[in-house]
Amino acid sequence: EIVHAIRDEMAQKLSDVILRRTELGEGGSPGDECLAACAQMMAKEKGWDRLKTEKEIDEVKAIYKPAQ
Repeated sequence: EIVHAIRDEMAQKLSDVILRRTELGEGGSPGDECLAACAQMMAKEKGWDRLKTEKEIDEVKAIYKPAQ
């Protein structure tokens, strides 16, 4: 699903894949392991470096943080 979202649906951000193009984020945060695995797949497809990959993960985590 993730590769399909990138190649066929033009997903550019991890948050887009998690929240809109798959069901991974429907029940709340998919968890650190899932985010890391998805981000690694995206990094491979998109040519992201480590910093970009970490930034994408942090952006998704911030969405799931409770409002303060």
